[in-house]
Amino acid sequence: MNNFYQPNNEKELVEVLKLKDENTILLAGATDVMVEMKQKRIFNKDFIDLTKISEFNFIEEFDDNVQIGSITKIQDIADNDIIKDNFHSLATATRHVGSKQIRNRATIGGNVANASQSADTLPVLFSLNALCEVINSNGIKRTLKVDDLIIGRGKTNLEKDEVITKIIIPKTSKYNYFSKLGSRKEVTISKINCGSLFILKDFQIEKSHIYIGAIGIKAINAIELEQYFNGKNIRQIEDEQIRKIGFDIVEKAIPNRESKYYKRQAIYGILSDILEELRHDNGI
Repeated sequence: MNNFYQPNNEKELVEVLKLKDENTILLAGATDVMVEMKQKRIFNKDFIDLTKISEFNFIEEFDDNVQIGSITKIQDIADNDIIKDNFHSLATATRHVGSKQIRNRATIGGNVANASQSADTLPVLFSLNALCEVINSNGIKRTLKVDDLIIGRGKTNLEKDEVITKIIIPKTSKYNYFSKLGSRKEVTISKINCGSLFILKDFQIEKSHIYIGAIGIKAINAIELEQYFNGKNIRQIEDEQIRKIGFDIVEKAIPNRESKYYKRQAIYGILSDILEELRHDNGI
């Protein structure tokens, strides 16, 4: 390690970002970075530790959205009443991120910037149309959709001198859900997961957002499922049709991977869980 920087506020961060290059690693919770460094025996790096920037640690509710600071801990998000009341899917997903020890260190900004194809928060944030604000070494901020920020496995559209400052989630619908399948019930990496949102009126789905994770280099928009759901009364949703559409989505996404055989079946299970919650919340 050559240099270790620990800015205390946004102003100090902007100055430190001027020094950032390809040999600089950003630390938010370090739950993934430290593992990767040990496995790949990465040395001689500079570090910028974001964890002392209290301006980036918050959960605030506004009339039309909820904003979460980038270094807010995953466990704090899972436990927060604002999140529970507005985003059941995010509350559920964050409860499933690693162990409690991991959740007490991992941050939402780090989870997003890490861009894992199996991340539990990403299909949820995609389905909620979440935005992220980023800042660069000139103090200039820009906002973009989280879905647009992530471009592949471990890859983002962040410039080399940019850092995520906060996540902004619109209050679109209370009917949002998350489900996953792992190799065991707890402390498990998703084999397949799903973030979903439904806008309903009189039991009819006016619009839906469905994203399936862990079947590609990033969570994919399940357009075929959205087309089936949109305009349909939730009492008329046919489980067998959901099974067929889910089967085809996996087949199309990973046609040459051995995992497609169980994921073609597993996707129906996670979609069934989501539909069960949607029906229950509507008294069906």
